Amino acid sequence: MTSALAPGSILFVHPRHRCFGRDNQVPMGVIALANSLGPGVRGVFARELTDEHLRAARVLLLDVQWFFALDSAMRIAERAKRINPAVRVIAGGYSATIFADDLLQRSAVDFVVRGDAERPLPLLVDALLQGANPADIPNVSSRSFANPLSYQLTREDYDAGDYLNIDWFPSLDRAARDAQRSPYPIWIYPFIPVFKGCKYPCDYCLGNERAQRLLCGRSLVSRSPERVAADLRRVEATPHLRRAYIIADFLHVLERDYAEPILSQHYDLDLYYEFYRVPQPEDVRRLARSFRRLFLAYFFIRNHGSVNAEASEVEALDRATATAGEARADLAVNLHLRGLREQPAMNRLLLEYYRRHRWINLIDSSLWDFPMPPADHLLRPDPLTFDRFRALSAKETWKWRVREWIVARFFGGPRRHRLLFRLNSRFIAALLARRARP
Repeated sequence: MTSALAPGSILFVHPRHRCFGRDNQVPMGVIALANSLGPGVRGVFARELTDEHLRAARVLLLDVQWFFALDSAMRIAERAKRINPAVRVIAGGYSATIFADDLLQRSAVDFVVRGDAERPLPLLVDALLQGANPADIPNVSSRSFANPLSYQLTREDYDAGDYLNIDWFPSLDRAARDAQRSPYPIWIYPFIPVFKGCKYPCDYCLGNERAQRLLCGRSLVSRSPERVAADLRRVEATPHLRRAYIIADFLHVLERDYAEPILSQHYDLDLYYEFYRVPQPEDVRRLARSFRRLFLAYFFIRNHGSVNAEASEVEALDRATATAGEARADLAVNLHLRGLREQPAMNRLLLEYYRRHRWINLIDSSLWDFPMPPADHLLRPDPLTFDRFRALSAKETWKWRVREWIVARFFGGPRRHRLLFRLNSRFIAALLARRARP
């Protein structure tokens, strides 16, 4: 990569998520990809993008990992071409891969990097900056060519990525520092990647093996456990970071001995860990021995619908978290609150948990009742499918926006974060108590 580039020559813009509301949540892979491009890269959120940013850019990168970004990314590309016709626009991510032909034919996007981008993206950006022909770069599509998915991510390349340096994205760094002041998890940064793909066949998730074969041409790939442990040590050594996030359940998805190099040591960190299956008490004890405090997440929602799991799973999860010992374990339970109206037993169990712990975080999935873009669109393209998902991504969800404004306006700083979570927890408890009545 050319080292003499001025900062901002390679501009990454994280699109708005109008229908979802989590504009600060940048895909973890983007961080490593940007770090592989050298000192010329600069990151901004769509809300802070200026015409000056676009005039200075020679290459514009847009992440379209989740379909929420579709409409915003297309509008940013059109604006960029209007202000700076010479800029080359590149999109990537799972949704960009699924809708590659649609984006290239119906927007100002010039190139889509499909599937794994760890090697193709640096090659493409370098070719564009050097004025070279990018027609032979694997996984790349344009209006005039579509190269095969001949590059698949390897453990070696996965381990080589830097998923923690965000100096190139100042506003993300500020948002992450503020989130770390909260005594409770706020999903922004740092996420510790462990694997891509999954052994579970959930049809609502693009991590299942069939979708990964279509999107990336491979099955599950994992980082070395030593690299995961090194990243945790790196987070631990950063003064303003108190909490790390692992949303890849290696205790259930990967072989049992994978966890040993990670969990055979102790980290002076809080850990947010997401389980894909109800954990056994020993799973929680293993995590508790290695971290200062645990926030254990579990999704009770079935297939992004309004049906929750059985109350027995709440009981099993509660029994498991009770074994954490000195490392306090709190629950972040993802439930469909409207679905709870038909589950009084579930309400009573969650209310009992709140009464013992005085804190519970219920994430209302009804705020994001969205389907996933079908990977089968790659096999049977249908313009109406793209139109449907773009329309969904353009729809403003005011519930999210009002909540986002209230948090930003009134709940900055650690004391206010604590007050917010306590109020949220008490509101949830009151709701549970009302719904728990026979």
